[in-house]
Amino acid sequence: FVGCQFWCTLMFEKEIAGTMNAIAGGWGNLGGGLTQAIMVGIYAMNTSHPDCDAECGWRNAFYIPATCLLISAVCVLMLGDDCPQGAYVPPVHHDNNEEKANVAKVAKNPQVWVLVVQYAVCFGMELHVNNTIALYYYDRFGLTLTTA
Repeated sequence: FVGCQFWCTLMFEKEIAGTMNAIAGGWGNLGGGLTQAIMVGIYAMNTSHPDCDAECGWRNAFYIPATCLLISAVCVLMLGDDCPQGAYVPPVHHDNNEEKANVAKVAKNPQVWVLVVQYAVCFGMELHVNNTIALYYYDRFGLTLTTA
């Protein structure tokens, strides 16, 4: 996720970089939700084979997304352009009036810490829901764990 956000910031002009980060982040969250369903389906497919027990099915379920990730990485590497005009070369600013980035100065900014806490709470909640929603559906509605 973070790599994708950094990449979008580099690939798009500053006027639309925020919009593109939002779109990429939304698709990333969709992917996280689909993963909850797809991995269970792959697991069920694996365990339907008589020679594959629960541990074998779970371990083997990771081969499919790993293969997809490697194929996607090769496609981006081979087919992706830095930008429409050719290789991306960031502009060099020789303006001495600009302050240099300083980690200590950023860390002292209370607005930064508000955003850090907000993101940590938001992401923590997302992880909690993703990890417990199936058990909630199992307990509350009597679904099987695979269906939930």
